[in-house]
Formats: sequence, C-alpha cells, structure tokens
Amino acid sequence: MIYFLSVQPHLLFNHFPVIGCFIGICLWLYAYIKRTKDVLLLSYIFSAVVGASGIIAAMTGEQAENKVKEYNQAEMNGKPLESPDKEKIVFSPQSLEWMEKHQESGIFFRNLMVLLLIASSIGIIAPRYRTPMLMYVCMTILGASLYFAFDAAHTGGMIRHPEIR
Repeated sequence: MIYFLSVQPHLLFNHFPVIGCFIGICLWLYAYIKRTKDVLLLSYIFSAVVGASGIIAAMTGEQAENKVKEYNQAEMNGKPLESPDKEKIVFSPQSLEWMEKHQESGIFFRNLMVLLLIASSIGIIAPRYRTPMLMYVCMTILGASLYFAFDAAHTGGMIRHPEIR
C-alpha cells in the first residue's frame, strides 16, 4: 500500500502534461485562427491546468525516487521488499542512471510549467492583459515544453523498461 501511495501519484500525473502540451498547442493554434474571447479563455485555462499538472508531477517525482532507492537499499541489504502484488521490485544500476537523467530533464520541464502557469494565470485573472503578446508567450512556452516533455517522458520510461533503451 505504501508503494502505491508514494509512486502511483507520479505515474498518474506525469502523463497529462506530456499529452496536454500537444493538445494545448493545437488549442492555441485554433484560438489564434478564431480569435474569439471564449476560445482564448479556454486556451488560457487549459494551459494553466497543464502547467499545474506538470508541477504536481515534478513534486510527486521526489517521493517516487525515494521509494525506488528504498527498495534498492533493501535489496542490497538482503531483505528485499515486496510490491502489493507480492513481486520483488529491483532496479538495475542502469535504471538508477536513467532516473538521474529523468530528473534532470524533468527539472527544466517543471520550470517551463511554472512559467506556463504564471503566464496563463495572468490571462485568466486579468482580461486586459489578454494581448497577442501574451498569447505568443503561452504558445512559445508550450512549444518549448513539448520537447522537454517528450525528453522527460522518454527518460522516465527508460527507468523501468529496458526493452526500449
């Protein structure tokens, strides 16, 4: 049960920002073409949700990392812990190396998500600042985030899936 509470939130929240960046770019392009207040507001709201979910994914990543290190330490001490489905959980040294790479790419992605949340929140809270410049800022942040989202997702997948290395 403890494994579920410490690792699963990260696995749950890390998928939405990756997919959300792509959907957000499509939504912003549609908003750029339509230029209606409703679609622009929806784009700001969706971007804020993507930004918040990216921040949550980063915050829960620390707990997941600590749990993985705890499992590995128990294995090294000769007392392996069991997962809820009674399987031994062991991460190879290569997995731990990929975890470090994942953390590095995740930090930059999280910083972009903070910027996205701030920019989109300005567009939500203060309608007078819903200028084309703010729209371009949100689109640019989402575009840059897309690369780092895929990089963080790829390196995250490498931790547990050696078949894709």
